[in-house]
Amino acid sequence: MKIAVCATGDAAGDVQAVLAMLEAQGHGPSRVSVLETGSGGAAGVSAAGQDVSVFRHSGGESFVIVCGVAAGHGFTPLQRPGDDILADEERIRPWLCSLEGVFCAVWHHRSCGVWLLVSDPHGAYPLYVHDADRGLCAASEIRAVAAVRPDARRPDPAGMGALAAVGHMLGGATLLRGVTRFPAASLLRLDDHGRGRSQITGPYWQLPAVDTDIGVKRSAEAVAQALHAEAECLVRRFPEAAVMLSGGIDSRLQLALAVRHGAVPRAVIVSQPEHSAGAERRFARRVARQFGLQREEWSVGADFFSSSDYLDYMLASCTGTRSLNLFISGVLRAVPGGQQGVWDGLFAGNLIGGGAVTCTLDELKDRRCRGQDNPAWLACSALFRGDFFEAMMDGVYDAFDRFAREHGSGVDAAARYYALERMRHRTAVNPYMCCSGRNIPLSLGSGRQFWEAVFRLPASLRGGFALYRAVISRHFPEMDRHPYLCADQLLNMGRMDIQRLLCWAADRLPWRLAVAVGLRFEWRRSRYLSRALELAECLPDDVDMDAVQALRRRGIVSLVDMNMAEMLLYRLVLHWIAEDGARPGCYGGAQALLD
Repeated sequence: MKIAVCATGDAAGDVQAVLAMLEAQGHGPSRVSVLETGSGGAAGVSAAGQDVSVFRHSGGESFVIVCGVAAGHGFTPLQRPGDDILADEERIRPWLCSLEGVFCAVWHHRSCGVWLLVSDPHGAYPLYVHDADRGLCAASEIRAVAAVRPDARRPDPAGMGALAAVGHMLGGATLLRGVTRFPAASLLRLDDHGRGRSQITGPYWQLPAVDTDIGVKRSAEAVAQALHAEAECLVRRFPEAAVMLSGGIDSRLQLALAVRHGAVPRAVIVSQPEHSAGAERRFARRVARQFGLQREEWSVGADFFSSSDYLDYMLASCTGTRSLNLFISGVLRAVPGGQQGVWDGLFAGNLIGGGAVTCTLDELKDRRCRGQDNPAWLACSALFRGDFFEAMMDGVYDAFDRFAREHGSGVDAAARYYALERMRHRTAVNPYMCCSGRNIPLSLGSGRQFWEAVFRLPASLRGGFALYRAVISRHFPEMDRHPYLCADQLLNMGRMDIQRLLCWAADRLPWRLAVAVGLRFEWRRSRYLSRALELAECLPDDVDMDAVQALRRRGIVSLVDMNMAEMLLYRLVLHWIAEDGARPGCYGGAQALLD
């Protein structure tokens, strides 16, 4: 599902601009499923199936497009608003702000010339905005914005700095100057037939305060209740959705909820064969056999980061996250296509899984942004020109400071950072940018009731998988029969389980020997790193070519060198994405330059 909205100002009703954005996303005008024109602009949705809802006023005065998997208040099935609501800005606003799920929505009134653009409560649906004198352009991919706005093709140092320091974007920064990520739980209003300046208001919803009196048991009850409400709604709408089944708790919880509400999903298992001595695949197979599921298995090889599949991932993610050695990037080719639903563990895995957050936000910032000790900063100080590098550092520090002003600087603020920044900008990229052109992600835990249940519990009590295990053991005991592999930790293991013995052996063997006998997994270095060094001359003047020449001569011999080569590769692919006609074959160009 891809959306593009263009309120063009000087070129009122410029349908071609919207089509150009959709074509830039690789779908082309033949894939445009919804196209609505209005006063001063147009809105279009590409590759849409059950993940788009269009509600039109019976008199043709107004329309609403809801793109994504949305539900009504309390995660009830989405219903068409009445004509009296559709025609009235003051009444459509609360309706839009009551929606649940992962979505963006656009409302337009033709006579009044008013446009409203609304993001979901947690901002997981990607929406990028370029607002200039010539009018507003918004799209679900930054490359779609770059396709029609030539002045939005230069790199943004704040975005490049965030990519280097923390591996993902921060706040509203993106990799392109003048293009911002639309904030969560916000509403943008544009009037005067697309010629007026836009105004963003929000947030219309906020996370609750921490309740020190609530315990894990009460929180688990509230979490289970919220997940049941979401699962009932989504199974009714997507009864044949597949599940990406792993050895961890996330996918097992998704499967339990789907089965409880009447679905019989097909299992897709993606694994690294030697990771944790094969635990991921073995545990997933045990669960699939328990429920009699049809299954399909994929393996991600050690050479994945030298494959065309990896280049496809970089294109789909617009290089917005540091992806070399990131296993999830290998999942893209295995994700079922055909616009069917696929259960995804985004929110459960990030909000109630994992270890305890024990550091404060200030400590997290110092750890991520330390100066001379940080190989990423050392690499960037050498690779990028001085003023550009200084702006990179300033952008990262400013983003952390803004977050601290809004959320505080303690342990609970650090936990919120992982949800509102890292999950939104790094993890959510995979289902909602990389996979959404192929299928419809179904992320249980996207409702406000779930978020409120989780964030009332102090961060210190969510650690060690305590909340996760409480939800599973109390409400889905059938899922607790097999061990788990969570964040490389083996849980719920029998003392003589063969997997425990294999992992015990892997931990005690020398690393190279464990890799050689298939008990450990190790990625091979991407060949695209050296190819990026060879092709760097096409880059503009923000890169110091003397540093590139020096790296060519000595080769990649240190961690700082590796960081330089990685950042150069991301910068190079960003250049190809932003500049039409300069892309290699895998990006729609004439030549496969990286190959």
